[in-house]
Amino acid sequence: MAIALITGANKGIGLETTRQLAQQGIHVLIGSLTDQSNPESPYYGVNTAGYNSSKTAINALTVQLSKQLTSTNIKVNSACPGWVQTNMGSAAAPRTV
Repeated sequence: MAIALITGANKGIGLETTRQLAQQGIHVLIGSLTDQSNPESPYYGVNTAGYNSSKTAINALTVQLSKQLTSTNIKVNSACPGWVQTNMGSAAAPRTV
Protein backbone atom coordinates (compact mmCIF):
# COMPACT_ATOMS: atom_id res chain seq x y z
CA MET A 1 0.00 0.00 0.00
CA ALA A 2 1.31 3.43 -0.94
CA ILE A 3 1.46 5.99 1.88
CA ALA A 4 1.89 9.77 1.59
CA LEU A 5 2.54 12.33 4.34
CA ILE A 6 1.09 15.74 3.47
CA THR A 7 1.74 18.74 5.69
CA GLY A 8 -0.40 21.83 5.24
CA ALA A 9 -3.23 19.49 4.29
CA ASN A 10 -6.01 21.71 5.62
CA LYS A 11 -6.11 24.05 2.60
CA GLY A 12 -4.59 25.04 -0.73
CA ILE A 13 -2.07 22.81 -2.47
CA GLY A 14 -1.83 20.47 0.51
CA LEU A 15 -5.59 19.87 0.61
CA GLU A 16 -5.88 19.33 -3.12
CA THR A 17 -2.88 17.00 -3.15
CA THR A 18 -4.45 15.05 -0.30
CA ARG A 19 -7.73 14.73 -2.20
CA GLN A 20 -6.11 13.59 -5.41
CA LEU A 21 -3.84 11.04 -3.75
CA ALA A 22 -6.74 9.62 -1.71
CA GLN A 23 -8.82 9.28 -4.90
CA GLN A 24 -5.98 7.17 -6.30
CA GLY A 25 -6.24 4.83 -3.32
CA ILE A 26 -3.13 6.12 -1.58
CA HIS A 27 -3.27 6.14 2.23
CA VAL A 28 -2.70 9.78 3.19
CA LEU A 29 -1.39 11.01 6.56
CA ILE A 30 -2.12 14.70 7.08
CA GLY A 31 -0.89 17.58 9.22
CA SER A 32 -1.31 21.35 9.44
CA LEU A 33 -0.27 24.41 11.44
CA THR A 34 -3.76 25.91 11.61
CA ASP A 35 -3.62 26.35 15.39
CA GLN A 36 -0.57 28.61 15.09
CA SER A 37 -2.33 30.89 12.58
CA ASN A 38 -5.75 31.07 14.31
CA PRO A 39 -5.97 34.20 16.53
CA GLU A 40 -8.39 32.34 18.85
CA SER A 41 -6.00 29.43 19.43
CA PRO A 42 -3.79 29.34 22.53
CA TYR A 43 -0.94 28.47 20.13
CA TYR A 44 -1.47 31.55 17.93
CA GLY A 45 1.78 33.21 16.92
CA VAL A 46 3.94 30.47 18.38
CA ASN A 47 7.05 30.41 16.23
CA THR A 48 9.75 28.61 18.13
CA ALA A 49 13.29 27.56 17.38
CA GLY A 50 11.93 24.05 16.97
CA TYR A 51 9.49 25.14 14.29
CA ASN A 52 12.07 27.23 12.43
CA SER A 53 14.69 24.50 12.51
CA SER A 54 12.12 21.94 11.37
CA LYS A 55 11.41 24.07 8.28
CA THR A 56 15.14 24.14 7.52
CA ALA A 57 15.47 20.43 8.18
CA ILE A 58 12.60 19.52 5.84
CA ASN A 59 14.44 21.20 2.98
CA ALA A 60 17.60 19.18 3.67
CA LEU A 61 15.66 15.97 4.26
CA THR A 62 13.81 16.37 0.98
CA VAL A 63 17.08 16.67 -0.93
CA GLN A 64 18.71 13.75 0.88
CA LEU A 65 15.72 11.41 0.60
CA SER A 66 15.22 12.16 -3.07
CA LYS A 67 18.87 11.27 -3.74
CA GLN A 68 18.82 8.12 -1.61
CA LEU A 69 15.53 6.86 -3.06
CA THR A 70 16.28 7.58 -6.72
CA SER A 71 16.36 3.89 -7.64
CA THR A 72 13.03 3.12 -5.91
CA ASN A 73 9.42 3.91 -6.77
CA ILE A 74 9.24 6.37 -3.84
CA LYS A 75 8.85 10.02 -4.82
CA VAL A 76 9.96 12.82 -2.49
CA ASN A 77 8.74 16.42 -2.78
CA SER A 78 8.38 19.56 -0.66
CA ALA A 79 5.90 22.01 -2.12
CA CYS A 80 6.90 25.57 -1.27
CA PRO A 81 8.73 24.97 2.01
CA GLY A 82 9.58 28.38 3.38
CA TRP A 83 8.29 31.70 4.62
CA VAL A 84 5.10 32.61 2.74
CA GLN A 85 2.64 35.51 3.09
CA THR A 86 -0.22 33.89 5.03
CA ASN A 87 -1.96 34.64 8.33
CA MET A 88 0.85 32.81 10.06
CA GLY A 89 3.68 34.04 7.83
CA SER A 90 2.57 37.70 7.88
CA ALA A 91 2.89 40.31 5.15
CA ALA A 92 6.63 40.50 5.84
CA ALA A 93 7.23 37.12 4.16
CA PRO A 94 8.99 37.35 0.79
CA ARG A 95 6.74 34.85 -1.03
CA THR A 96 3.03 34.97 -1.85
CA VAL A 97 0.61 32.06 -2.03
